[in-house]
Formats: sequence, C-alpha cells, structure tokens
Amino acid sequence: MRLFPDSRLQDSFAVTKGENEMDGKKLLRYTMQLAMLKQLLTKRLIDENEYSLIQKRLMKDYGIVSNITA
Repeated sequence: MRLFPDSRLQDSFAVTKGENEMDGKKLLRYTMQLAMLKQLLTKRLIDENEYSLIQKRLMKDYGIVSNITA
C-alpha cells in the first residue's frame, strides 16, 4: 500500500522535508554565529554597540524576525 497514491504528493512531501532540513541547518549556523559573537562581547573584544549592529545584521542575513534572547 502506498502512503500517497498520487506521486505528485510524494514529491511535494520530499521537497518539504528537504526545506525543513535546510531551515534547521540555517538556524544552527545562525545560533553558532550568535554564540561566537557573544563570546567576543564577553571577552570585551567588541562593545555593546558593535554587538548590536552585528546581531542585527545576522538576523537580517538569516531571516530571523524576532530576538527572543532580549
């Protein structure tokens, strides 16, 4: 028994799964970069203003619309 009798439905499911995997990888990369940025701030290699500017740029680049850490 086929889960999706119409092969087009199977294809769209595979695309959706692939997109979710890509979103997960993208979110992981963003999180890692944000953690590294926080380390720079903690070690006083950048100041609060630089941190804020870089964080906003990362959010824009990765399509993050909300900062839940604020």
